[in-house]
Amino acid sequence: MDLIYDDFLIEKVLNVTELPTHLYHYTSVSTLALILESKALRFRRLDYVNDPTEATTNVENTNQLVFASCWTANKGDSIAMWKMYAPGGLGVRVKLPTNLFHGRCRPRMYEKGGAYIETTKFGAIERKSTKVCVNFIYGPNKIYCTDDEKIIKSESFQEYPEQRTFHLMDAGNFKHTCWAFEDEWRYKVLATPIAVAETLDSSLIKTLTDTVENPVLSQYVDVPLDESALSEIEILLSPNRDPALLILVESVLSRYGIEKRIEESRIKIRW
Repeated sequence: MDLIYDDFLIEKVLNVTELPTHLYHYTSVSTLALILESKALRFRRLDYVNDPTEATTNVENTNQLVFASCWTANKGDSIAMWKMYAPGGLGVRVKLPTNLFHGRCRPRMYEKGGAYIETTKFGAIERKSTKVCVNFIYGPNKIYCTDDEKIIKSESFQEYPEQRTFHLMDAGNFKHTCWAFEDEWRYKVLATPIAVAETLDSSLIKTLTDTVENPVLSQYVDVPLDESALSEIEILLSPNRDPALLILVESVLSRYGIEKRIEESRIKIRW
């Protein structure tokens, strides 16, 4: 299986030969509870995340078409990540296997690099004129950080004498270097096919990319997880001496019958 990626994306982003077996996600205790209750992972639309340059291309509003779940491969916990994503020092870091979606399909690689995962239970993205079934997740792929604006704002639309093309292979794969501390890996899903080619007399691309006449109604999409993956969950507590945090996390895991794999951060800090 393969896609037509540009050379830069292949060289800098998709040339990972070995994927991590596990990834880490910093979040609040309440979000942990919601993940276990829903047995799903929430993908946020990229025009709602904290980086306003996410998934911007030469087609307006493409960041409305890309949904992502953001993780890190860094096994050591980070003060910066605790501060940003575990508010008030009462958060957790979740560790899960990379084959976490329903059906436990393992990530596979395109011939030119880049990972994707199929799933056996679907989510859906609502648009005004259609519903997009999510049965295909792109990732986990490592985010490439750069300050080259030509890369940050990629070209998703190209026009040739007899054909025009639209693709979102690049979208959501690049961030400015100020975000490099996250060491981010990402899963993403799309509210449009990842690549479309058409002759000049077709209106398909306009329909897919027009977020005014055919807006994306969903602000997020919940992609079902496999219960067996959730049973492997491991929790790291944020650097907080409040014993209530441990009590809360133990209570959440106990409610869903999950073995208590809980560790405390070794970071020493006063919040």
